[in-house]
Amino acid sequence: MTSAPNVTKSGICHLVVLKFENGVRDDVVARLSPALDALIPQLDGLISYRHGDDLGINNGNADYGIAAVFETEEHWRAYSVLPAHRKVIDEIIAPNVKERTAVQFAVTP
Repeated sequence: MTSAPNVTKSGICHLVVLKFENGVRDDVVARLSPALDALIPQLDGLISYRHGDDLGINNGNADYGIAAVFETEEHWRAYSVLPAHRKVIDEIIAPNVKERTAVQFAVTP
């Protein structure tokens, strides 16, 4: 699991879970984790950023989770179109993902 400095604030959480195509998980995780870490310094309004591969303790889970908390919806929207973020999606996630689920919800301290 990786995270940016944690600050106690209210905000918007963007939660993504990914299930990868069969046989690609280890390779994708090895490339995805550092690519996501590299985004952290570029994210304005970031409260926390955590991601990691599933621990494998419950059958049927997704393979990878990402939880990003931003100060405002505008910060999240800027993240969603950030060229470096889109590059991670286009080059690492999209070609290897079988299923993607996301939700945005309000968080309070």
